[in-house]
Amino acid sequence: MRFYEYETWKLKEGVNIEEYDQMLRDWFQFLHDHKEELFQEWISAKYYKETDIEGVPSGRYIMVFEYESLDGHHAYKKRRNYKGPYAPYKLVDPYYHYFNYDETTCTYWQPIEPERWLDTDKK
Repeated sequence: MRFYEYETWKLKEGVNIEEYDQMLRDWFQFLHDHKEELFQEWISAKYYKETDIEGVPSGRYIMVFEYESLDGHHAYKKRRNYKGPYAPYKLVDPYYHYFNYDETTCTYWQPIEPERWLDTDKK
């Protein structure tokens, strides 16, 4: 069964938004380039900004990581120690460069009866 990590954050004061946006692009490129060797358990990583009902940004960003399973999540977290093959990952991980740690949250989700869901994604 899939397992989801839901992370939210706000940026540190004084962050250059263009530099931040570029780092996110670089981070996603790193994921694509190293998926097979470093992120085998990941199904997806999706990036959002929080808004109000009218679409006005709140300043909070969201990343939803989808793992193949709870065990896959734990295996990845245990393996990722930012040493060895993961050392370059820390260099492109925006968490260490731009996140306000006091405004960062992380919660976890497990699906309930996904066979009943409405999913019209045509990908």
